[in-house]
Amino acid sequence: MAEEMIDNHSIVAAMFTRYDGTFHWSLALPGAGAGGQALKIHAIDPGQFWRFDVSDQDLIHSARFHILRCKTFLMGLRPRLGSRRTPTRTFTPAEVRDLLQEIPMATPVFELSSVQRFTCRVWFRQAIRVLIEKSMVYCPRIKDLEDELLGLATANAQNIFSGTVPCSYRISKTCSWVNKRFPPLTI
Repeated sequence: MAEEMIDNHSIVAAMFTRYDGTFHWSLALPGAGAGGQALKIHAIDPGQFWRFDVSDQDLIHSARFHILRCKTFLMGLRPRLGSRRTPTRTFTPAEVRDLLQEIPMATPVFELSSVQRFTCRVWFRQAIRVLIEKSMVYCPRIKDLEDELLGLATANAQNIFSGTVPCSYRISKTCSWVNKRFPPLTI
């Protein structure tokens, strides 16, 4: 039986192109927002200070991404990274939000040798670490995940710029959640 790529327990990376070769890094919980939209969870810098942000995002109808874009971002990539269903429990969207909201808006000390400035990408890495700790994501090397996402997002951005496929869904090859065994759904 084939697994659904995106379901209401999925955790996906949502990458938005900035049109300059860089991306805005965020996570999303499909179906957890208002009206069945996704709950986009990320760090934003609307002025001088970074802050945690949660908002509804339409992940299915890509045409709305062009209308609902944030600043100059367009949806670039949505690979499935994990699931809110773990071997021992299912986390609610509110629990995931609360866990990720606790991430400090500062570069972790252990990253200071390679990264000085806090960005949404630094926050994204920290969010992945939190999700790994809670068994929602299995990712042996976050650097490999970043490389995978950048490669996919860069190729997909070219499609956006050329007016072809506006977005894509992929299953992460570096976060092997597919091989995890989740508890059966309760009816």
